Amino acid sequence: MALRSLVTWLIVGVLGVAWNFAAAPRATWAEASQPASPPSVSAEQSEKSPEAAATLPPDAVTPHRLVLAGRTIDYTARAGSLSLTDDKGLETAELFYVAFLRDGGAKRPITFALNGGPGASSAYLDLLATGPRILDLGDGRRLPPAHGDIIDNPDTWLDFTDLVFIDPIGTGYSIAKGDQDAQKRFFGVRADLDALSAAIDLALTKLGRRDAPVYLLGESYGGFRAARLPLLLSEKHGIKVSGAILLSPVIEFSLMQGDAFNPLPWVLRLPSYAAVNLEKHGALAPEALTDAERFALGDYLTALAAPLSDAARRERAYNTAAQLIGIPAPVIAYWNGLLPMRAFAREIDRAEGGMASAYDGSVAVPLADPWARRDNRGDPILRALTRPVTDGFVRYLRDELQFKTDRPYVLLNGKAARQWNWDSDGSGDSPGAAQALRRALQADPQLRIMLACGMTDLVAPYFMNAYVIDHMPPATRDRIALKLYAGGHMMYLRPGSRAALQSDARALFAAS
Repeated sequence: MALRSLVTWLIVGVLGVAWNFAAAPRATWAEASQPASPPSVSAEQSEKSPEAAATLPPDAVTPHRLVLAGRTIDYTARAGSLSLTDDKGLETAELFYVAFLRDGGAKRPITFALNGGPGASSAYLDLLATGPRILDLGDGRRLPPAHGDIIDNPDTWLDFTDLVFIDPIGTGYSIAKGDQDAQKRFFGVRADLDALSAAIDLALTKLGRRDAPVYLLGESYGGFRAARLPLLLSEKHGIKVSGAILLSPVIEFSLMQGDAFNPLPWVLRLPSYAAVNLEKHGALAPEALTDAERFALGDYLTALAAPLSDAARRERAYNTAAQLIGIPAPVIAYWNGLLPMRAFAREIDRAEGGMASAYDGSVAVPLADPWARRDNRGDPILRALTRPVTDGFVRYLRDELQFKTDRPYVLLNGKAARQWNWDSDGSGDSPGAAQALRRALQADPQLRIMLACGMTDLVAPYFMNAYVIDHMPPATRDRIALKLYAGGHMMYLRPGSRAALQSDARALFAAS
């Protein structure tokens, strides 16, 4: 099974990290930046660099003060590493983390944040979304600038939870120890979850938070991680998770792999296409998507499941779809109703001579080569974020958190996804987290889950996650909330959506 195709256009998350849905298995992510100072290179370069194995310095601990709406928040930042060991006590990996802890709050909630990819560091969630300091990159309605100033984050979650950002092995400053294949051994669904659960266990002890309520925040593939970890942490480490926020997640990868004989993944994308069209006309709101959602799982699904010879039914469905998503019916008919994300992205902004970003379909960018079948440079939003986030994060670590190392910081690791073992449980099935999430909810009647999705996200369509929720046991449904926001995969790039996300997260913590 070509499971690599299932990670198409995922970040991460990101964040997430993304591949082109139609790309060949060897296709890589957007380029990682290579500024002269501070050091930040791609994974491929760091593997050849002697600095990659440089020992990390001791944890840096610094006091800070944040003023929000006239209120003062004193907190301590820790930047350092967690050491994983094998059964013989030998070090197998060194995971980099950044923690922000409110003063005097040993029993305050603590949230572990993970980005996606696989292959993305947690700098996105830290410096763009939830940390006490944030990289100012504008309004999120256009491509981010090449540089941003680091400012106080008015929407930080530190007001109601301590925060710990962990870089999975192969990202950030996190590395595997041992022979040249050591890193590859951590590149897999099961091995990755085992390593992260062990890191969370170690962090709770190191930070003196064993009695704190534990929460998880995961973006993109990190959302998959955050959906699987509550059960694993409970069964393997005895750690109770009070709640999890899954941001732009992919919970069931089977819902991303549509083909000519499986129409469901195609129809689950249609409401996101409709959202892009609505925003182009200034009419986007969650309630405005009701018609598209009803049509997608109604007449559209039945039309795509009907024989190709049922031309009348299909034509009616194509015409309705065209009105909803703003793409000519003949284009939809050309694809037999199975409109790929890239085809939609090209068509929706054709009149303006541009192409929509998969990370936020409402952001249009000029086509570098209108005649090219594929832009192998990766998604423009993800590509534009790489340099400012990498530079900004390393600058933040050095200047404000006083963590200094010559080891290059790997924001995105393309090799991780190319080597990822998607079938590490040996089942041969597409990776999924719904069953693990269901078991965790049934085992703990206090566990609460929130799915946060951008309406114009074409990478992980929000309706795909709504479909998963709708098929969870009724007894657990009242503890799973789906929240929709203006914006795409990284909806927090828009200040209004970042504030709304913080408000919804605060409500989840209060309810727990």
